[in-house]
Amino acid sequence: MKNVLIISEGKIKARRVRMLFGMTLILALLIFGQTVSAQKEQDVIAQPFKINGKEVKNYLMEKYKLRKHDVSSSLQQTPNGPSGKLHLRGDIVPQNIANAKRMKNREDRARAIAGVFLKEEASLLGITNMDEIREMSIDTFTSPYNNLTTTNIRYQRYINDLELEYAYIGITIEHDGNIRSVSAELVPTPPELYEAVKEKILTEGEILKIVKQDLESAGIDPK
Repeated sequence: MKNVLIISEGKIKARRVRMLFGMTLILALLIFGQTVSAQKEQDVIAQPFKINGKEVKNYLMEKYKLRKHDVSSSLQQTPNGPSGKLHLRGDIVPQNIANAKRMKNREDRARAIAGVFLKEEASLLGITNMDEIREMSIDTFTSPYNNLTTTNIRYQRYINDLELEYAYIGITIEHDGNIRSVSAELVPTPPELYEAVKEKILTEGEILKIVKQDLESAGIDPK
């Protein structure tokens, strides 16, 4: 039986967080956009976004030319990463995707395309270490009507080789190499969690207590 870190089974959800944005937020988004445009495909991970659901939606809509109803976000920032859910759909094309699209093997190409997206949006997704994001499954579906393929990849986050339950990312890639949809549930990871899993296997109650304290310190009401 595998060991699993359970955090959100106790219905811990981020509802509201009070933060000041103003001109600082606008400048930060402009700087981020310029940085992403200039950034080549690499493993450098930026610091997490410090924005809420509305700013996440605006950022994704502008970058990927998505419509308002194509993006759903309940993300809120905590001191230890974003908390909440994210879903987007449409023709989602990462900026550094050209080399990945040239790959011949269907699954390898899908993995490479998804990997580019994860790296480009690492700060948004709260990823500080790509090794913590592990592929759990990859499935390819061929339509009986037009013979076109769709590949679904599901990733799970791990902390010190323990699966962090309810912390996942799902990416769907179409036959043309464009990402069709992204779904994610993000869970903040306090430093105390990393230290605790080094010592022993945590109970659900211990995990919930650590995360509850983290959310409360950010002014978020855990439910």
